[in-house]
Parts: sequence; structure tokens; C-alpha cells
Amino acid sequence: MQHSELLLTFAEIGVAFAGFASLISLLGAASEVIDASRLLGMVRTSLFATAFSLFPFLPSVLGASEASVWRISGSVFFVVSGLHTFFAWRQLHHLWQRGVWKMRAGYYTFPAGACGLGLALAAAVVSDARLASGLYVASLAALLSVSGALFLGVFTSFVQGRRRSGT
Repeated sequence: MQHSELLLTFAEIGVAFAGFASLISLLGAASEVIDASRLLGMVRTSLFATAFSLFPFLPSVLGASEASVWRISGSVFFVVSGLHTFFAWRQLHHLWQRGVWKMRAGYYTFPAGACGLGLALAAAVVSDARLASGLYVASLAALLSVSGALFLGVFTSFVQGRRRSGT
């Protein structure tokens, strides 16, 4: 299967981001709503990236053709990630309206997430296996970039929290 090593690397990066978020939560940095939402967003996107990096192996092991592997993977990624994105942004919009959440990270994460969804949809509908695999990998890269942006936000809030508390 094309890109199998890259998919496994993406899965490892996703696990590393989720592990970092868990470490930060254990150290108690997520005391404010915005920090908790960043942390939760980072864990969710990291786990989504991990799961969807590994997902193409399932249809491949089940004997699907190369083109079908990428079309199935792109379709499932688009539907599941699209539903998650819709409900997550709906929840964040309510927090924003109440003045609890400032949309700093959203200026990057929303367009990058929308780009990833578009790439996944394109991977689901193209017939060329090489193009579909490239589009799918690019959609995962977009998802990991969202997780990376959230990582920077969590890390920044962790450092700022440490400075405020003097530890």
C-alpha cells in the first residue's frame, strides 16, 4: 500500500501530541475553560489523526483494491471528521458568544480543518489511486497541523500558567 510508512509516522505524531496533552493535564495547567478546550481539541485531533492514519490498513487487509482503499478511507474520514468538526465548532461558537472563548487559534484551525475535509472528500471521489492516496495523506497533514496549532496554544498556556504561579 502506498504511503504506509508515512501513515505510521503520522500515527506516531498523533500519539505524541495526545501524550503531551495528557502530561499537561496531569500537571494541572488546564484550569481555565479556554485551556481545557484547547487541551480537549488537541487530544481529539491527535486521536483522530492517529485513527485515520491507521484506518487505510483495514480495507487493505480485507482485500480492497488500492483505489478502493483510498476512496473508502477518504469517505469515512470526511463523514466522521466533518461531523466532529461541525459539533466542536458549534460548541466553541456558543462559548465565543458568551465571551468565554477568544477565537485566536480558530483563525488558523478552521481554514486548515476545512482544507483537510475538502482534501478527504476529493480523495473519496477521484478514481486514480495515486492521486487519491496523495489527497488522503494531505488531509491527514492538515489535521495534524490543526493539532500542532492547538499544541502551541496548550504549551503557551502551560508556560504562562507556570510563570503566573511562580513555579
